[in-house]
Amino acid sequence: MKPTIQRRVLPVLLAAALLGGCGPQGGGPDLEFPQTGWEMNAEQVMEAWGATPEEVGNRTAAGRGTTFTLTDREVFGAQAEQITFSFLNLKPGETGDLQQFDAEALAGQEVLVGVWVQYPAGTDAQAVTDALDARYGDAALTELTVYPLFSALDTGAAAETLKADDTRKLWGSAPVASRLTDANTEFCRENWPLYRTELKTDADWDAFASQGRLVTIVCEQQQEGLSVWFNAYDLAVCNELTARQDA
Repeated sequence: MKPTIQRRVLPVLLAAALLGGCGPQGGGPDLEFPQTGWEMNAEQVMEAWGATPEEVGNRTAAGRGTTFTLTDREVFGAQAEQITFSFLNLKPGETGDLQQFDAEALAGQEVLVGVWVQYPAGTDAQAVTDALDARYGDAALTELTVYPLFSALDTGAAAETLKADDTRKLWGSAPVASRLTDANTEFCRENWPLYRTELKTDADWDAFASQGRLVTIVCEQQQEGLSVWFNAYDLAVCNELTARQDA
């Protein structure tokens, strides 16, 4: 049985929330989700979507992770059953240890790293994919290597290579290597493994830099319904490392 994006995404969102202690496209080169920017924190996304506190559901804020959901919102030409926004605070703090978190010192510095859109059964999948292509079409791919949303804890989660077919459509921004320059390559090579513990060797890094995408989008049609998953974790890491080097 082909693994579903639903089965892969939900445990990742929960893990991020519970963790303690980088042809024009409508979404821009970083494939931004409608009405948002990847640099936004949770409060800014709520405001951008015009969400009142009463409309925000399932909000969790534990350690570095924050998530919340909105229901019955139209996105990509169809009424979504639920949209889940996931945020992470990637600031290492004084200790440099992502497993430690000073909530008071680092409050409000989380950024949007993932969005999961779930549609009810019977949704017109073609209309949704047409809307996605209209916005991100220049970034459409036939094959995509998807890395886990968050891996500062060595969970053993591995990258997965997906292929587009009749039930799955893929989009991806530029590879990680496209954001690397002579000035920052060595700094990123040394520090990215803080956020991706699976990058243990030079070969691991070379494969990730060439195959990994800063932002990925996966749209899948399964029996339980249509879903669209945006993963911008590595863009957030790239931006954090760039800011840290420039400081």
